Amino acid sequence: MNDIDRIYVNEHVFININENFRTIKLYGIPILYYHKEDKVADRVAMVTLVETGVAKAKEVSEAFSVHRATIFRCQKKVAEGGIGSLADEKRGPRGGKKIKGELEKVVKRLKSKGLSNAAIAQRLGLSQTGVQKALIRIGYKAKEKIARQASLLREEGGCPDVNVKEAEKKPIEILKPKESIPDSKSELELQSDNEEGIGAVRKEPTAVEYSGDSDPRDRSIDRVLALAGLLDDAVPKFCERAEVVFAGFLLAIPALVSSGVFEVAQKVYGSIGPAFYGLRTTMLVFLMMAILRIKRPEQMKQESPESLGFLLGLDRSPEVKTLRRKLTRLAGYGKAYEFLKRLTRLRIKQQRGAIGYLYIDGFVRAYHGTRKLSKVFVSRRRLAMPGVTDYWINDKNGDPLFVVTSEANVCLTKMMIPVLNEIRNLIGKRRATVVFDRGGWSPKLFKEILSLDFDIMTYRKGKIRKIPKKEFTEHSLKIDGKSFTYHLHEKAVRFLRGKLRLRQVTRLREENRQTQILTSRWDLAPVKVVYRMFNRWRQENFFKYMSAEYALDALVDYNCETVAPDLQVPNPVRRKVAKEIREAKRELAKCEQSYGAEAFDEKECLSSSGKGFKTIRTELAEKLKECRERIIRLKQKQRSLHRQVPAKEAYNGELVRLSSERKLLTDVLKMTAYQAESALVNAIKPYYSRADEEGRKLIVAAFHDSGTLEVKDGKLVVSLDMLSSPNRTKALAALCKELNNTEVQFPGTDLLIEYRIKD
Repeated sequence: MNDIDRIYVNEHVFININENFRTIKLYGIPILYYHKEDKVADRVAMVTLVETGVAKAKEVSEAFSVHRATIFRCQKKVAEGGIGSLADEKRGPRGGKKIKGELEKVVKRLKSKGLSNAAIAQRLGLSQTGVQKALIRIGYKAKEKIARQASLLREEGGCPDVNVKEAEKKPIEILKPKESIPDSKSELELQSDNEEGIGAVRKEPTAVEYSGDSDPRDRSIDRVLALAGLLDDAVPKFCERAEVVFAGFLLAIPALVSSGVFEVAQKVYGSIGPAFYGLRTTMLVFLMMAILRIKRPEQMKQESPESLGFLLGLDRSPEVKTLRRKLTRLAGYGKAYEFLKRLTRLRIKQQRGAIGYLYIDGFVRAYHGTRKLSKVFVSRRRLAMPGVTDYWINDKNGDPLFVVTSEANVCLTKMMIPVLNEIRNLIGKRRATVVFDRGGWSPKLFKEILSLDFDIMTYRKGKIRKIPKKEFTEHSLKIDGKSFTYHLHEKAVRFLRGKLRLRQVTRLREENRQTQILTSRWDLAPVKVVYRMFNRWRQENFFKYMSAEYALDALVDYNCETVAPDLQVPNPVRRKVAKEIREAKRELAKCEQSYGAEAFDEKECLSSSGKGFKTIRTELAEKLKECRERIIRLKQKQRSLHRQVPAKEAYNGELVRLSSERKLLTDVLKMTAYQAESALVNAIKPYYSRADEEGRKLIVAAFHDSGTLEVKDGKLVVSLDMLSSPNRTKALAALCKELNNTEVQFPGTDLLIEYRIKD
């Protein structure tokens, strides 16, 4: 038994852990033996050790890696119900309450008066699902409800005549979007030119739309209006709510409004047709999902629709099928790329100081389906597999700015120029420095990038003669409030037969390791060159964080698109020949090894002639010769094949790529949510000393914080609960004060949002 497999509780008791079982021994005598995955047996063991007095609760909690409160709860359960009470209880409802008889008549009568299912359930103490099933069972028809509520609205003068049959048909029709409103120069000039800050873009009060409901908890009339085609989006309405789950999400509203996502969406898409959940609400729901780490629409089933609806100013949040339908309709417009460009242009206008350095790198989304996709090397899995490569552009702070999906996994050297042309259209004539890794190494590409008025910064690729240690000198510089010291050497290098002259800065690291950096920036201090180049890891950390927290690599749908038939792709025949060459070389190495071993062991080799060895080993020699000739033939065949061929010739028209519209739209919204999160992290830095290490964890915890909502004096007052520690609560209180200074209205209303912390 290894020491690693033994856990000591105290000097008398220890636990042996085998491959699948645990043995608890007292004075070396086994007293309990069970499977290590048996949680009930774990609880029995903990209670037994504490109750018999052979170990203290603190010792047991450390040995079993549980809190002492868990042991005390288990002791209480055993005292009240015996050892059987330690088994896990069945989760979920204990049983349904059937609605029948007189109760069924009461439900039907209340429904005929126009009450919603939620109102009926609340009044009678039932579940909303049970009320809905009961109405379906007794044959209640929504057509009667539409006609009845429409007549009530006509009597009150709330809306014109509604044709029930036409109202039933309208939601099924695919309505065309309104004409997009073109950007105007004057509107961009109104945006703030300051550095990043929450509420940097001040919006004018939004015109409040009409709502037929007076009770925020019952939006049945607005649903009738939407069904009749008279409502494009439900107006958010709030009332006093206690203990609202995820009330901290509303902290992100000022940053989201500042990003301009709602205004840009209105200009690009116009409208998604008459609906209770319109364009503004749909955008807010997808942003809320990203911020609250609800990674897929199906995960909305795990949360209460009423609780999420409180945050939207509605009676409930949309269902999964509704979200899927909205996403499909938005993707049908084909304007996600235009949506992204307008948001990026607005972001650049707000963040002028952050686009001096642009980090470009590819992110691979692996595919596990049955369709034929081109393969790409997935670095995090260290193998080539079908997938799609997205090329992201991040600013100097590591925040996302732009994204382009390559067709058939085109490499970075070929995607660089198209991406930079798009960036040039967005940033104007300003000169920026493009930072990328060795995947973009190409002196010819460097010269082309410089001709587009961009500077470059990248690692040098290939074998390079090391520089003697004595030629390195120590350089120090203070950047962004931090001091950096490196041992550096710099010189000028030339490429393309002297036509391209660049600056090479080499950093000396541990064990005489040297990292060479090439740049066209001659004005920067050597330390700053190294600092900006190594900051490329911020983009790698961004990919890792987005994959874990926002499911950036997840599939949105399973639809595929055909690639252009004349698109140049790597020749699969040449790839097969290269694989055969590698196999032949491995076989040749084995033959040479066997031949050398036999020659070493053969005693006749010691003679002057060695004829006996040659006679005996003729077969091995012939096999060795055959392997060498095969490698020569394969190399000749490889040279005769083209490196790239048209896609239709390589894959017989079977090559496809994943559909990009829905994925791009969801990526844009996740990008906006991440930018809002970054804005809040920057806002708490003066008030939280560990903001660089734990800032995002604090903001995410604040997003999931519960609180109270109420409307006072034309304001939506959000009172949040305290966080886990006083210093976190203090930082959150300072953040609330900063957000109150922005005076941002909740989208779609004239309510100013005011944030508070409960005493």
